[in-house]
Amino acid sequence: MTGPTEIMRRMRRVLKPLAAILAASFLLHLSVALLSSRGIVQDDADSYRTIALNLAHGNGYVFAPGKPPTAWRAPTYPVFLAAIFKLTGDSLVAARIANAFLWLGADLSVAVIAFAFLDPPAALLACALTAFYPEFLGFSGLVWSESLSIFLFVCALALLVLLGASRRWPLALLAGLCCGVLILSRTTFLVLLFVVLVAGFAGLLKRSQAVATVLVALAVVAPWTVRNERLLHHFVLVESNATQNLYKGSRPDLPILFPVLAMEKTTRNDPVYTAIAKLPPSAQYAAFGAAARKNILAHPIHFALIGIGKTLDFWWPDYFIARNVRAGSFDPQFDRGWVLVLAVTATAFLIVALGALCTLIRFRRQRIVQIAMLLIVVYTLPHSLTHGSSRYHVPLLPILCILAAPALLDLVRRLCPRSTSTVV
Repeated sequence: MTGPTEIMRRMRRVLKPLAAILAASFLLHLSVALLSSRGIVQDDADSYRTIALNLAHGNGYVFAPGKPPTAWRAPTYPVFLAAIFKLTGDSLVAARIANAFLWLGADLSVAVIAFAFLDPPAALLACALTAFYPEFLGFSGLVWSESLSIFLFVCALALLVLLGASRRWPLALLAGLCCGVLILSRTTFLVLLFVVLVAGFAGLLKRSQAVATVLVALAVVAPWTVRNERLLHHFVLVESNATQNLYKGSRPDLPILFPVLAMEKTTRNDPVYTAIAKLPPSAQYAAFGAAARKNILAHPIHFALIGIGKTLDFWWPDYFIARNVRAGSFDPQFDRGWVLVLAVTATAFLIVALGALCTLIRFRRQRIVQIAMLLIVVYTLPHSLTHGSSRYHVPLLPILCILAAPALLDLVRRLCPRSTSTVV
């Protein structure tokens, strides 16, 4: 693994093209944010905005003034939005512009990771793949948590890479802090702590520093978990919608292929779901969990097969941005472009995914590639149990872009042979 000094030296060698990539990407993100100023805020984004507005106006972490506090949404993004609303007078345009800066930070973090493991040409390609990935550009027009959570995710990975190279204790503490805030943006990122421990025992990190990173992260998450315990009288690590998603994903009437497409449609006519949804939030959490366990125990083979179907759905080319174009989340006048957007995003995903797969196969014996594969697998697993929508593989795409770069560069060099790219 390349040390911080060598990473900086490599980045300075290609500073002009790297700066050009980052600047062009930032301007594109900023353009998307400004062009989406009339976009409709809906679905999950509406709940993030509602909680953030109440926080900014001093009403607490609630969906409406005077209502009890909620644990339905992870806190990091609503708190981030609340800070922007407080500073800008509830400006959604400012929230969208903030996305552009988040993606600039994410691109810089990807650069640190890429230059640690790849030669400069491949690292530049990895930066470009991330910086201009169509779906990432689309997120700047949405008031969704992905922009912040992916920024935190790649920041945490970059800090862990620097920690592995330098073994400096301040980096271990900073990485733990970043991991903790990341987990508070989405519970699934808890799997990163398991990967950190594995990396420690594999020698990529110093064991004591890996343990310290995990403990700091858990210390960051603990106060919110205690708050949820007092609020709901159940152990709720980050957000309370986990049992609802588990119930949706365990229904025995779900088809094995493409279960996610049927999940919401069948839920609307589900009397059990309707009855539980009328209960108070604290009772909902326990009731959805009990109903999910009942489904799993009664139909274990079907649940396992649905899990395979949800895994396929998880890795299916994503239609999320195209759907939001069609639904007016960017601007109602953009709805005609959703087919083109879908074609572009699906093609980009297939290119990056196939390139990453080639690198995983070619360098499968390298320990860092094995750790990357472990992270991909353990991040996928919770979604095979609960909700396998292809939207949820998006945080893994920066890793796939880095993995894809050597294979795609080799392809270009074979068409124009001069040298070969290798993982350093």
